[in-house]
Amino acid sequence: MTTKKAPRDVPSRDDFYMGMAFWAASKSKDPATQVGAVIISEDNVPLGWGYNGPPQGILDNSINWARPEKYDFICHAEENAMDHSVSNLENSVMYVTAEPCSRCMLRIVKFSFKKVVYYPMSNKVDKGSLLANKEIREKTSEIARLGGVTLSPFDGNLNWMRDRMKWMEMMGVFD
Repeated sequence: MTTKKAPRDVPSRDDFYMGMAFWAASKSKDPATQVGAVIISEDNVPLGWGYNGPPQGILDNSINWARPEKYDFICHAEENAMDHSVSNLENSVMYVTAEPCSRCMLRIVKFSFKKVVYYPMSNKVDKGSLLANKEIREKTSEIARLGGVTLSPFDGNLNWMRDRMKWMEMMGVFD
């Protein structure tokens, strides 16, 4: 008789979807700031994803990517995820690799999201970034509170991504 084999450990829901948001961020062509967002329904179904960049119709190489010039031409990851989602976003959860700005939080409230889980990046970016602006972060928190959206810093573990990359390397995926 063989011994029953247990299933392998997998990332938690929050860990997995935050990891997916980081993979989405890798599509951004912004040389300074890459942000990604993933939207998941309350039934654990992916609804959309996005990254920061110019809207369709504006070529990436046609804008100046320096601050502050780029700001007028860039859609945020949260906006792109909402704009390209495939379903009703009510009661869904957004995972985003940086705390949303107040403009994005207004749209998140408008679409009746239940929760936003963000990677607390504000202390890891240079001071020129909007992500480091304390005033904007406070306004974002106030909008979330007034709109009934839970705003939660990610406190999980993304080591599974590194472990998976090691496994992929071992399997020859990068050869």
